Amino acid sequence: MFTKNFKNLMVKTLLNANGSGINKSFSEDIKSEYYDINGELVAGIAVPTTQGTAVALASALSDTLKTTSGTDNSSWLVIGTGTGAVSENDYCLFNEASNCTCVSAASSTTSNLTKSYTATFQNNSESDVTITETGIVGYVHIYKYLCTILLEHTLLETPVIIPAGETRTITYVWSF
Repeated sequence: MFTKNFKNLMVKTLLNANGSGINKSFSEDIKSEYYDINGELVAGIAVPTTQGTAVALASALSDTLKTTSGTDNSSWLVIGTGTGAVSENDYCLFNEASNCTCVSAASSTTSNLTKSYTATFQNNSESDVTITETGIVGYVHIYKYLCTILLEHTLLETPVIIPAGETRTITYVWSF
């Protein structure tokens, strides 16, 4: 499920119709709240800078998927072992899998407007890990700040078991 963070960024991007940025009088009416992956409100409620939001979102969701958290406009997949009701208000996974690391990641776009994100995770523990949730996290500009936010959160219908010392590949496909 796309999070409210992602939806707010999309609204800002889509409503930013002029080349110089969001019209000030218009943007003051569409102030949004964003929460980072720690659940903290990002920059309060303020008007964003004219540069940043659209470029940051596009860059974060580009064809350069990272294996770990980035320090530039980037995105990466995360996996977890939690359960619960997924909501657009989610700002993090229920229980991120700390014993697993991403060893490779890639994304691509097809000619029929399908975007694919693929990451391979290694279980570094001595016991099996059952993956029940996944997410896409982005490091993006919001207002005058760079922050890490959850863009998408999915509870898997069928859990994925990563045996001790082994790897499994997770793929997200978005169709437009």
